[in-house]
Amino acid sequence: MTEPKSDQSAIVARREQVKSFQRPERLSDLDIKQSVSEVRETADLWRVWVPEWLIVFTSTKPGDAGEVEAKEFFLAKYHERVRDEDVRYTPISQKRAYGTRLELRLPNIKAEFKHKADAEAYAASQFPGATIVARNSRDEYALREYGNKKLARSKS
Repeated sequence: MTEPKSDQSAIVARREQVKSFQRPERLSDLDIKQSVSEVRETADLWRVWVPEWLIVFTSTKPGDAGEVEAKEFFLAKYHERVRDEDVRYTPISQKRAYGTRLELRLPNIKAEFKHKADAEAYAASQFPGATIVARNSRDEYALREYGNKKLARSKS
């Protein structure tokens, strides 16, 4: 065996040798990276949103103390951000011996589609009553803000 040269000439020689190797042909002219970025950057992606009951807080205090703690958490974090019909307190056990959960009915994204017709078909088969909105539209921002931003007061 020959010892490798300690200077740069050995590195340059090896690089030239590797350059001369035959490269495999491209499988297709399709540029995968470009086609993925085209889908990612398009403005007309359609999202399917479904309101679901989500557990946002669990009190481990038993009985009434657990429900009081859950209500205090709601008042501190979600009061005037969620409608009354979208709030519920559920006991962890039937006797409320293990605490209470605070559940909120919030919009949850379920799917994203390139074509609106595909989103509508999916929503009709999986989630009747789902909301379909364009990505980053005003309607989607309104769905995202529910539970985070204070609700507009009704004029009475």
